[in-house]
Amino acid sequence: MRVDASQKPRDEHDLLLIETFPGAGPGGSPGARGPLRIYGRLTGNGKTVHLALAGAGGWDPVEYLRRFSPDMYDILLRRMERGSLFLDLDHPEAIAPDGVDGDTETRALLEGLAAAAGFPRREISCDAEGEAISVVLCAGKGSRMRSRDLHKVCFPIAGRPAVNRLLDSLEEAGVREHVVVVGEKGGQVVRMVSEVRDNAAFVYQVNQNGTGNAAKQAAWLLREQGYTGAVLVVPGDKVFEQSALDRMFRTFRESGADVALMVADKRDWPDSGRIVTDRAGRPVDIVEKRDIQRMHLSGRLLSRAVGNGSPVSELRDEILRVLPSESKARLMFPQLMDRLELGGTVAPSELESLIPESGRKYVFDTPDGRLEMSGEELEAATPTVNAAVYLFTAEAFSRHIFSLGIENAQREEYLTDVIRLLARDPERYWKIIPVPVRDGFEVMSFNNPEELLKIQEYYAIREVGLASRERACERIEEDLRYRALRPVTEWERILDEFGPEIREVFHRTYGNRPDLHAERRDTCLQALRTFIRVYGAGHPVIIARSPGRVNLMGRHVEHRGGFTNYMAINREVLLVAGVRDDDVLDLHNLDSREFRPRRFSIGSELARLPWDEWMNIINSEKVLEIIRASRGDWSNYFRAAALRLQEKYKGRLLYGFNGVLAGRIPLAAGLSSSSAVVVTAAEALTCINGLSIQPNDFVDMCGEGEWFVGTRGGSGDHAAMKFAEKGSIIHMGFLPIRIEEVAPFPPGYVLFILQSHQSARKSDNAMQIFNEKVATYEVAQALLLAGHPEFRERVAHFRDFNAEHLGIEPHGIYDLLLELPEQVSRTELKTMIKPEDRERMERVFASHREPKGGYEARRVALYGFAEIRRARVIVDYLRAGDMEGLGRLMCISHDGDRVSRFDGRERTVYDNSAPDAMIRSLRDRLAEGDPGADLRFQPGGYGCSTPLIDEMVDTALAIPGVMGAQLSGAGLGGCIMALVREDSADCFRDTMVSEFYNRHNLPPSVEICFPIEGSGVMAL
Repeated sequence: MRVDASQKPRDEHDLLLIETFPGAGPGGSPGARGPLRIYGRLTGNGKTVHLALAGAGGWDPVEYLRRFSPDMYDILLRRMERGSLFLDLDHPEAIAPDGVDGDTETRALLEGLAAAAGFPRREISCDAEGEAISVVLCAGKGSRMRSRDLHKVCFPIAGRPAVNRLLDSLEEAGVREHVVVVGEKGGQVVRMVSEVRDNAAFVYQVNQNGTGNAAKQAAWLLREQGYTGAVLVVPGDKVFEQSALDRMFRTFRESGADVALMVADKRDWPDSGRIVTDRAGRPVDIVEKRDIQRMHLSGRLLSRAVGNGSPVSELRDEILRVLPSESKARLMFPQLMDRLELGGTVAPSELESLIPESGRKYVFDTPDGRLEMSGEELEAATPTVNAAVYLFTAEAFSRHIFSLGIENAQREEYLTDVIRLLARDPERYWKIIPVPVRDGFEVMSFNNPEELLKIQEYYAIREVGLASRERACERIEEDLRYRALRPVTEWERILDEFGPEIREVFHRTYGNRPDLHAERRDTCLQALRTFIRVYGAGHPVIIARSPGRVNLMGRHVEHRGGFTNYMAINREVLLVAGVRDDDVLDLHNLDSREFRPRRFSIGSELARLPWDEWMNIINSEKVLEIIRASRGDWSNYFRAAALRLQEKYKGRLLYGFNGVLAGRIPLAAGLSSSSAVVVTAAEALTCINGLSIQPNDFVDMCGEGEWFVGTRGGSGDHAAMKFAEKGSIIHMGFLPIRIEEVAPFPPGYVLFILQSHQSARKSDNAMQIFNEKVATYEVAQALLLAGHPEFRERVAHFRDFNAEHLGIEPHGIYDLLLELPEQVSRTELKTMIKPEDRERMERVFASHREPKGGYEARRVALYGFAEIRRARVIVDYLRAGDMEGLGRLMCISHDGDRVSRFDGRERTVYDNSAPDAMIRSLRDRLAEGDPGADLRFQPGGYGCSTPLIDEMVDTALAIPGVMGAQLSGAGLGGCIMALVREDSADCFRDTMVSEFYNRHNLPPSVEICFPIEGSGVMAL
């Protein structure tokens, strides 16, 4: 006997090798063909027990278990607590002092050791920068494949075992080494993989206890071998299009993420875990469908808890109507199922106690507050699901994998719980990003022969190149549900013939205006024929459209939660969009001399962006660089729509289109031509991809999407374009978007739009001013909340600073204004606001340079308070037919933007400041009941007009029959609008041409506009 006396057990969980010799097993056990190893273990009572191992060859199984498989090591120690044990790995068999040991746990240990004895012994070495290893989970039983002999991942796909096809795809994406986790039939998987590659290590999952437990086996090996690179965790039954893996690795590297999740649309993966995001859009949890099912079922069971109670038979029937078996029911409701075994009736209070509170609703604490939802609410709030492919940094992978629990409906260790634990880690922030899957074919998996057959069929179809385009067209046809998608030549024929069906569409959209019908028909035909010339005649296309807009009252306040009074006008953007089978947008413009062809890939754009919550994306330095480099490029408005929609639908990569744009809205004229392009692009993408978007969400996404272009406005223009009604003014509220009232345009009056020919392009210095003004609202709000912490819970948006909402006297608003400085610098501001507001202000400041002299907080705040009130009450004037009162408000509103005034000899600077004396006077007058001191009559000082625009307004107001005139749009050029009596229209037009356009040698642009229908896709 050889004993190394220097090797003493460090604790009771250490085993000491006592001797090694060839020979038969003890106690007449079957002969061992290899060396016999005997280990001694000193137990707590001082007794030494022995483990004898035969058939291990030169391998030290105990040391292997200690280092790489703590689960198996724990089983070994528990088994030895009962006494000495002989394990023969060659047969295999287990002998205890009292005979053959057939215990389930011992059998599992023996099977695991027998499999591990055949593993290749190798160290993981691939941890260079940018490289990754894979952890491939192949330990499941795969019983639904209904094969006694063949492991699930060994089934062939197009002639190649599924696991080797998977590893080929991973290596093509840059993975150089693999850790394969095996379990039952593990030896088969090891042989299948080892026959064709030598870059795989293997570990064994002895406890079939979920994906988290399986991944943990690999984590022990990686930790023990000191691996520091990236870790891709993927089930062994996955089948990929290479594009999905390439996108995942590229996005992971370029975003600097700690974890990347491959996510999918719920329609393609209905049974997968639901992705939960926090208010900032960051993935924070993955809730398995079974857990949501438990919430649903708990609610139904508790709804029965009335009166004297529920018979156990009714409760059991309710449970088994949903769950497939008693065993699943017992996992989900262990205490309740035990109670049902006793029979009788379950009282309501008893039923409450038997269904844990944790299983009835979803609760998750995030840094911005608690998420709390019922099962139904959670299901509705999670359109994106888990595609079960994860890419971690080594640190993120090992952070929580060793501490997973089983507090869920399946009583398993979920790998998905790692996401939740990382998201709420109190010690550091982990960047977790989603990577979208284009559709259900880009990433596939199988659990039964039927699903495997579908994958086989897909590969067979793909071999002849039919799958992608046919799948795209079929899905579009299925999702549209109406005949919007037609061959381009058919649309050309329909518009050329202009029969009753298309005439009805035009009447419904534009009203009974034959001249406008003729102009729109001609524009559509030009765009269709250009499409045929550029892309050919064999494409199905849609025709999307979006009108321009004017806002009778409520400028610069919709992004503050204020009110607007919009109407869509008879100037619009048309887009002929043809189906593609990839994510590329290929764009042409009828005005090809000014707008050159453009082309981009949504996926490629994502690859160069920090793919995170939308605000982080558009505020990132990378996006700011893109904006600076491509300022004024018309394709940016298509990027704005595509990227915002893609961020929303992270679970799938959107299809693009071939497009021809025809614009009939004057550029940079304050009629929101840029927003119309964004809306039109979004309408096309939504239709082509079969997206189901509520109109309010559509509007919000268009507004936020346009931030990509560099502006930081709201969604007012986009809402006007989406919700507009023919012949009507839409009175709307914002944050959230809602239609408050629809009022007919006043009969007997017309609205003129007059173009100044002074550019208001957002690509020039105007963007600095636009964003500076928006930021000034934020400055004023932060200052007021710093001085009034009692308002913090009541003020979510700037519009909430009104007397009624705050519970103060009307004149108290002027007291608040007196607290605001007339000007304040960023440095001064940081000392005046609360710490919790400073980070937000830094994000706001990122959109523009600090204005010279500081932010004009008081005059901008006064304008905002007053304009929100004007916009709110204008419907009262419309309802009462008080056009003179409405016109007066239009003029006062313009004065809030005014920068110049004619003094009889020349134009001088207009003073729109708000000094203390003026504000105190207004306060005192309003307190005494003077109606002239009402907020609606105070212009304030937003200051986004120009001297030329002011001159146009002043010229218009001097003409008889003009009720009011004001700037249109965001300002700094563009158009004005004038409300004019219909019987004065000719006089107004002639006078403006002679008194303004001819004087400045400008081409006349005086046009009556009228309300048309909002945006959409043309369909018969």
